[in-house]
Amino acid sequence: MLFANRKDAGQRLARKLGWLRGRSDLIVLGLPRGGVAVAYEVAHALQAPLDVLVVRRIAEPGRDGVKGESEALARWEQLYRGDRPPLDVQERTVLVVDEGLASSSIMRPAVGALRRAGAAHIIVALPVAAASSWSELRAEVDELVCVHWREPFLAVGAWYGDFHQISDEEVRRLLERSRQEQGEAAEASRQA
Repeated sequence: MLFANRKDAGQRLARKLGWLRGRSDLIVLGLPRGGVAVAYEVAHALQAPLDVLVVRRIAEPGRDGVKGESEALARWEQLYRGDRPPLDVQERTVLVVDEGLASSSIMRPAVGALRRAGAAHIIVALPVAAASSWSELRAEVDELVCVHWREPFLAVGAWYGDFHQISDEEVRRLLERSRQEQGEAAEASRQA
């Protein structure tokens, strides 16, 4: 066990990312569901806006259903975000956070989507990752930050004391809490 829980993992990851604190062009995106719990801690520490990034895994050969998957992704985004549009990543520094990385099957499509959307600088940040996954991602991201690289990796949950299933409601609560904190910080800044 490396981390007590996702909060601990996010706080430790945030310490490694302290050089980003207060950057006006920074956006933190968490992959659902557990990645949002880690990303919340990072965004809070770095004083950055938080959003969710819903992507599909790299398709398996011969797999159909892309239209159905696109509709499902839209439903998940609406579930997590409500009627609010996603944060605009164009010309921004985007920090993509997940709870861990065993393979790049979700992270690679996430990075590709951000490149197509015009992100200026993409940083992938993880509490724990398989060392072999680095070679799969290094050419696709601008920076990769990880608290612990591991081989053999086993599974993401093996590195956490508490790795309970994160609910959709918890994801919504964390996103809303982050928006409120950002609003309060902006208001305090205007009054100063």
